[in-house]
Amino acid sequence: MIDIALNYYILHIFVLFGWIAKKLHSDNMNEKSFVILSIYFLQPLLTFWGLMVRPIDWNAILIPVVYGVGMCVALAILGVFRSYISDRKDREIFHITGIISNTGNLGIPLGILIVGIESIPYTVGINLVNSLIVLTLGAFRYSRGNYSFNESFRKVIRLPICWVAILALIWQNQNWPFPEIGLQSLEMAAYTAMVIQLMIYGMYIADMKWQQVKLVSIVAIQGVKYGVFPIIIFTLIYCLELPLIGWQCLMLQAMMPIAINTINLSALYDCYPQKVALHVLVSSVVAFLCIPFYLALLFSLSSSIVSQ
Repeated sequence: MIDIALNYYILHIFVLFGWIAKKLHSDNMNEKSFVILSIYFLQPLLTFWGLMVRPIDWNAILIPVVYGVGMCVALAILGVFRSYISDRKDREIFHITGIISNTGNLGIPLGILIVGIESIPYTVGINLVNSLIVLTLGAFRYSRGNYSFNESFRKVIRLPICWVAILALIWQNQNWPFPEIGLQSLEMAAYTAMVIQLMIYGMYIADMKWQQVKLVSIVAIQGVKYGVFPIIIFTLIYCLELPLIGWQCLMLQAMMPIAINTINLSALYDCYPQKVALHVLVSSVVAFLCIPFYLALLFSLSSSIVSQ
């Protein structure tokens, strides 16, 4: 448990660096430039390396699919309750925000620290599924119905991360050789992507400005993030025969705090970005204080169940 807590907290040093850099050099720091560099260059390289670092097997594909099914189940359940919220923008924030986890910025590097490098194919796959749902259903929800499925689909197919993932899967399926020196270069880019993303997160925290949010709204969304969604994922994986690493990666990613991308989408579609920023910050604080110990408990439980 102590090792998990220390590893989790160490990752936030890079978040602190990003926050300090933005505070000290706010006039010269433009986080959007780092976002573009990450999305169009570093994250595709991270994805390719993650899918090439070891042979693809059925579990490496099944586990991200299970995560995606869990997100869809959560959306269906929350859709029943969203009609009770009168404000249309608050309704959409409640429906989507709590299930969008920080699977990339924190989930992938934390998987390496806690589970090991063997987690890379699983955590990268989960992050890819999470990103696809965010950029389709997430964008649609934050746009409050003004963003069509066709337009959303066109946005998704323009992302290099999708095409790079397809290329890596084809490469693996065909058993084409890949030079070791190439993997070493990709590994450098992959770790750079993780560090840059954590620092971008810190930059956004430094610029957060929000309005007052009702306590019931905070409790509801944090309840979805750390209660409803993890329970759905846990129920799905409990019913399936998965290896221990599958349990660990799924629970790890499900328990990650709300992703910073929710702020970007809510700001793009004018869906109360200040409120979403507050939910992200509260989620990060909860994760920072509690998640390492909760994950240690869950990992211990999964180990005992798998060994039975």
